Order: sequence, then C-alpha cells, then structure tokens
Amino acid sequence: MKIFGYLFLSWVLLPASVLGSQCVPNPWIKQTQTESFKYVATSADNEHLWGINDVGKLYHRGWQPDDVWVLIECPHTLKTISVSGDGEMIWALTDMEFIMYRNGLFGDWQEVGNINQNWLSVAVSADGTHVAGVTSNNRVWIREEGIDKDWTRRSGTLMRVSLTGDGQFGWGVDEDQYVYYRGGFGAKWVRVTGRLKDIVVSADGLHVWGVNFQDIIFYRKGKHDYWKDMHMQDNMQGRAKQLSVSGEGKHIYGVNRNNDLWYLAGYPGYLREDSWVTKNIPVGLKEVTIGAYGQVYGTDNNDQLWYNEAVHGSWEQIVGAPVTSVTVAGEDTLWGIDAERNIYYREKINDPFVLTRGGVKFIAVSADGEHIWGINKVKIIYYKAGKSGGWDPLGGGRAKTISVSGKGEHVWWTNPNDVVYYQNGISGAQSIIPGLMKQITVSADGNHVWAVDANSKVHYRAGLSGSWMEVEGAKMDWVSVNHDGSVLFGIGADGKTYYRTC
Repeated sequence: MKIFGYLFLSWVLLPASVLGSQCVPNPWIKQTQTESFKYVATSADNEHLWGINDVGKLYHRGWQPDDVWVLIECPHTLKTISVSGDGEMIWALTDMEFIMYRNGLFGDWQEVGNINQNWLSVAVSADGTHVAGVTSNNRVWIREEGIDKDWTRRSGTLMRVSLTGDGQFGWGVDEDQYVYYRGGFGAKWVRVTGRLKDIVVSADGLHVWGVNFQDIIFYRKGKHDYWKDMHMQDNMQGRAKQLSVSGEGKHIYGVNRNNDLWYLAGYPGYLREDSWVTKNIPVGLKEVTIGAYGQVYGTDNNDQLWYNEAVHGSWEQIVGAPVTSVTVAGEDTLWGIDAERNIYYREKINDPFVLTRGGVKFIAVSADGEHIWGINKVKIIYYKAGKSGGWDPLGGGRAKTISVSGKGEHVWWTNPNDVVYYQNGISGAQSIIPGLMKQITVSADGNHVWAVDANSKVHYRAGLSGSWMEVEGAKMDWVSVNHDGSVLFGIGADGKTYYRTC
C-alpha cells in the first residue's frame, strides 16, 4: 500500500516528571497541528496514534519526538477506529456503517464479513483476540481469534463497547446512555451507575473514562470506584466528545467539539472529603500532616491530636498528647509543639511524649529524622541536626511555614510576606521562587511541591525544576503530601478535611 501526504505536527514533549506519575494534577495539553480530528485512538503501548479528520480521512503518527502525522490511504470514508495493543490490528467503521480491517501500517484494507446489519461501533481488545461489534439494532456481537472467524451473538443491547486487554471484561453504554459492565467472558452485561454517551477502558481495566451528553469528562478507577467529574480539573474545562486511553492509563487523548486534539498524562487525581473526620471528630481538624509512609496525624480545633493509619480509615484520638501540631519522621516518630511553643518527641507509637530543649511555634522534620527545622515566635528559622543536635539559627532566614524532603536535601519555606524560598539542604544557597504562597509542603522524594496562596487556591509544581500550576477544586488552607506525591491531605477553607489519591 502506498503512504503519502505527510502532515507535519508541532508535538509537545512532556517532561519525565509528568509522565512518571498519575496522581499529580497534570493539565490537558492542546496539540498543535494543521488537521482537525473528529475521532482518535491510541494503541495500548502508546506507540501508535490514529486520527480521523473531519472529512473521514485517516492519519497515523508514532510516539517518537520526530514522528509526524502521515495520511493513510483508505478506499472509504471512516467514522471510528479501534487498534490492538501493539498497533498491528486495525478495525475501522466506515460512514456507510460497515467494518474494515487491516494489518498494521502496511497491510491491505479488507471488508469484514457482514451479518446483514449495519454497524454502530467496533472495538478490539489489546491482545487482538477479541472484537466487539454493535449492530444498528443495538445487539452485541463478538469475533474471537482473528479476522477469519464468524460473529457470535452475545447478551446485551448497547451502542458502544470497550474491552480490557484480553477481552474478558467490558464496559458499554446503551442508546439511553446508561452504563453497563461485563465481569467475564461468559458474564452478562450488568447496569452500573452513571449515564454516558461514550466510554473507554484501559487494557489493564483500572482506568475507565467516559463523556456525557454535555461532553463533560468522567473518570473512575476500575469497577469498584465511583465516577468523578473532571469538569473542574483542568484547563480544558473537562470536556471532550470522545476519548482514547493507553494500556496502563498513563496516556489519554481527547477530541473536543471543535475537533481539537488534547493530551493528558494520566489521571490527574481528585480531591474528596474525608467523611471519617465528620464521624469521628465533631469539632473538625485545623491541621493535618501525612508522613512519608502514609501515616496521617491531625490536630482538631480543641488542640487534641488524632491518628489515621489508612486513607479510608477511621480517626482515633491520641489521649494525653501534649502537642497541638506534629511532624512525622520514620514510621511513627513524632516531633510536636504545644500552645506554649514547647517541643516534644515520641520515638514509637506507644511511647510517651518527652519534653526536649528549645521552643518554636512551627516544626518540620525530614523522613529520616536527621534534619529538623523550626520557626520561633519572631519567625526566625532554626535548624537541628537530628535528635541530639542543638538548635542553630539560619542566617537571614525568616518564615511562617517550612517543609523538608526525606533526607533533608530540599527545604522550602514561605516568609511572613508569602515569598517562597528554596534551599538545597543546610549548606545550600537560598533562592527566591516566583509565586506568593502562605503555606507549603514537599514530598520526601523532593519531586512534588504543593502550596496554597492567600486566596486559599492550591498550586502544584514538579519539584524545583517545575513551575506553579493552579489546581482546580476545593480551596484549601493547609496541605501535606506523602513521600512520592501520590497522597495529599489538606484542610479546606470550608473547614472540612480533604484527601487526594491515585
């Protein structure tokens, strides 16, 4: 087959820090191009991206930085396309509502045997061994083990179907936009919550994306999650008319109502209220701290200390704790301060709190416990080298909040005027970071920094090399992040406690 008509594209390269995490608030990025696409599909390995333009012509591009869009000759005008995980099997629906098939980039197109019905949609599993088709009477048909097999009628009356990698599990929507799930090869389609006009699932089955009649994007992490509205999660206002997702959910492509192509590097995360605070702590929390290993401690509005050992668990009061604010080292080592600025230390979870030397109004400790930073009543920054070290003032440093990474190599603080500072460990030079923030927190690995500004808006940056990105959602007055940026806890401007996970 002849390939012709190179269409050049200015492709946006994404930093490794963005591609490596699915929990940070990655923005949708509009792809710069000269062609408009009404439909897009990616292979599970993300090596092959296919697009159908607004007049039904088919284009392909790879993922390498120097790849360009290439017009792929097809004897028919196309409506939709589905591709196997390695990009070697392409199934397409024409505008005449019959199905075409080809092997990879250089195969020949062939019309797939019909069953005397027009087709509404077609989808192939990532391993290429299962193909689901829906006919114009909304019946679901399956082909197994390749192009030469016959269609077999299966249960269900749907309009769109998407299959997991081996074709065993499926998601679908019917003509009334109700959502259905199939829990195995022999299982029946069962209606689940939600109303969507289109749906797609990653090959691993853990990432399900859909759009409703208003083109608002919804996401859920597999069968046992719930739908989350992406309308306020990104700069695209959470809207697309069609989506495609890679095998592990790390790459999402969307086409909006203007036929613009957008890209998202994984699920951006979602802030939700911690309902256990309302159940367990009637007065609510005023501060929350999450340790590198996921331990969560909170101080309530009566200055009582609480502990939560799991993100979705209940809160338990630590009776008799003489502290109003804590910071976590190791698994359960705590440093804390009370209302009189006295400093306390606790080695293990059942040990008593011991009064130590010094007095500060704010304290932060590295995950390894070797680097302790404090702020006194006149906002001067002090440093202490581990439990046995003495407190020494940081020359010229004044702050109201401070945070330190796991081994002490990254120190971030906000000064009394909300100016953000960064220092590389105890001996590094101080740098002013653009952007005014009233509170700041850094992950133990140093790669994730979260902050809130004077208006309680939340901001994120991918470490020192990143730049501030405003995060849509609930306004926060306090945030704390775990070791790799995958879990965030915070106190909202509304006084409620929120968390954000993958």
